[in-house]
Amino acid sequence: MIIALTAIMLSFPVGLLLALGRRSSMRFMSFFCTLIIEVVRGVPLITILFIGYLIVPLALPASMSPSVFFRAMIGIILFHAAYMAENFRGGLQGIPRTQYEAAASLNLGTFKTMVFIVLPQVLKRMIPVLVSAFTGILKDTSLISIIGLLDLIGISTAIGSNPKYMTDSTQVLIFMAGIYFLLCYSISAASVKIEQTLGVSKTPRRRIKRNG
Repeated sequence: MIIALTAIMLSFPVGLLLALGRRSSMRFMSFFCTLIIEVVRGVPLITILFIGYLIVPLALPASMSPSVFFRAMIGIILFHAAYMAENFRGGLQGIPRTQYEAAASLNLGTFKTMVFIVLPQVLKRMIPVLVSAFTGILKDTSLISIIGLLDLIGISTAIGSNPKYMTDSTQVLIFMAGIYFLLCYSISAASVKIEQTLGVSKTPRRRIKRNG
């Protein structure tokens, strides 16, 4: 839960910054952000976790090597921030050019245009996409059991393999699936509530013109 909540809170702003950096007019900034996005998106998450688990301690001195928990958290944040950056870039490209022209006519600078005009529209449209991303982050944290961290999957496996545990391991798996379902459903229900509050989920009714 700590890794999931931290990854959700940090991958959102990091992904937004990467998307803005990729669309930047500065060539170095655009190239740097594009390189990070494409490299991270080009490898599976488990590879990034193993790089943090095996290679990072070898590249850093023993006194500077972070804990396995911290390395796993950074890997998950970076991985999902790269994917979220492309979602944000798609949302930014969906804003019509007239919005920027209207902001320029009001003598708004680039920063104010992005903060007060563009980003509110992008975030409002991207609520379903963000919910899918947050749900994916929550489920992907189960991979940390592969690098030796005991999460819900690891503890469930340990319980099922315990010879003193007399009941069937299916009960443990069903209970674990129920926990994941409740957590993911809570995120989805919260997004529906936000969409209803903002009026995003309301489908506009088309007026049918009748002749005569």
